[in-house]
Amino acid sequence: MKSKTQANFIVNIFGESGVLKMSNPKFNSEGYYDPTAYEGLKPIIKEEAAQQKRVGELVQVLKYIIDKAGFVMLNRIVLKDKKTGKEYR
Repeated sequence: MKSKTQANFIVNIFGESGVLKMSNPKFNSEGYYDPTAYEGLKPIIKEEAAQQKRVGELVQVLKYIIDKAGFVMLNRIVLKDKKTGKEYR
């Protein structure tokens, strides 16, 4: 029998659609607290958050420049990191 906390965790990670979504990195896939894995992943999580922030700021600057130049952006901006090869949409 699942506790109320475990049931809430399952709803939180799967949502109503039943599709796995981003969950709390302090817990493993079964829902148990896993501080060792979290401590190992923390630098990676921070690095990814910083990269996402940089990408967001870059997109804001590009939109500002486009607007000030008298143009309108018609499609999404897609960026690719030269170092990692990761694409941002």
